[in-house]
Amino acid sequence: MRTELIKGTFTSVDLVQVFGERCQTIARYLNLSTEELFEDAIKLAQKCDKERKEAVAAGQADKLPILHGVPMSVKDCINQKGCLSTVGTAFLCE
Repeated sequence: MRTELIKGTFTSVDLVQVFGERCQTIARYLNLSTEELFEDAIKLAQKCDKERKEAVAAGQADKLPILHGVPMSVKDCINQKGCLSTVGTAFLCE
C-alpha cells in the first residue's frame, strides 16, 4: 500500500472509504466493530494525503513513516478516551 500511496495510485482517503464501507457492512453484521470513527479517520487521511504530496514534491517520500496514511483498526481491548470499549464481548454493547 505504501508504494501505491506514494505513486499516487490511490489516496489515504480512498483507503479509509473502502475499508470503512467493509466495516459498515461486514463488521457490523458479524459484531466485529464496537465503535467506528470514520469522520476522524477521513480527517486524518486528508492530513496524511497532504503531507505525502508535499514529501513527494520535495523528494522526501522515503522519510515518511512506514505506515503513513495506511488505515488500521485497533482491537477495543485498548481503552481510548471518549470511546466505547467492550474488551471483545458483544454483550457489553447492549
